[in-house]
Amino acid sequence: MQYSMSQLVKITGVPKSTILYYIKEGLLPQAEKIKPNVHKYNQEHVDLLKYIKYMQTDLNCSISQLKEIMQNDDHKLTSSKSMLIPLVDAYMGINNDKTTYTKEQIIEITEIDESILDELIEKKVIVLLKDEEYTKKELSLINLITEYKKLNIDYSILIEYATLAQEMVSIERKMQNLFCGKIENVNNKEIWHLIFETFFTSKQYILNQHSYLSFIEKFKKEL
Repeated sequence: MQYSMSQLVKITGVPKSTILYYIKEGLLPQAEKIKPNVHKYNQEHVDLLKYIKYMQTDLNCSISQLKEIMQNDDHKLTSSKSMLIPLVDAYMGINNDKTTYTKEQIIEITEIDESILDELIEKKVIVLLKDEEYTKKELSLINLITEYKKLNIDYSILIEYATLAQEMVSIERKMQNLFCGKIENVNNKEIWHLIFETFFTSKQYILNQHSYLSFIEKFKKEL
């Protein structure tokens, strides 16, 4: 089915100026030119605009992040899996900074003992998305551990966090299977909303609230 610009604006709720901007930036394909000053848009434009709107409104995704996702030649709008993976990456801030380090560079920068680094990987405190490729997130965490060592403070709490995280993953897999069974196409915004609100926003809120209350209670007692 084909749409005029006014129909596209009405269906998606996206202003004409924004649609033209997305086309200019390469987020949307060019419209089919029927005759001079007459352009037609198709279902792909509708699907992409809904996807972009969701990414920006609900997940606060930037134009640069969207460009990176759209440049993935492997994805198609008909595949939920192929679009959800980069969506998750964008939401989690994964791969926003392409700076990477080797194990040798990490050891040189942080001056951490290799045996400790190996332990952190074995205990899944450090979780590498690619073998032997460290990002600034891993670098930051390793620097934190070196600060523990300098102050002669036990960092076993981080290992306990990792253990609890693995236990939580086993629980989350049940819900993941349930959600994935409900995903029929990439435009299923309701399921996306449940996925991200459950696994990221709500989980972070619950954990942080408990930590905050515990900290405040301890702080009050100390005073």
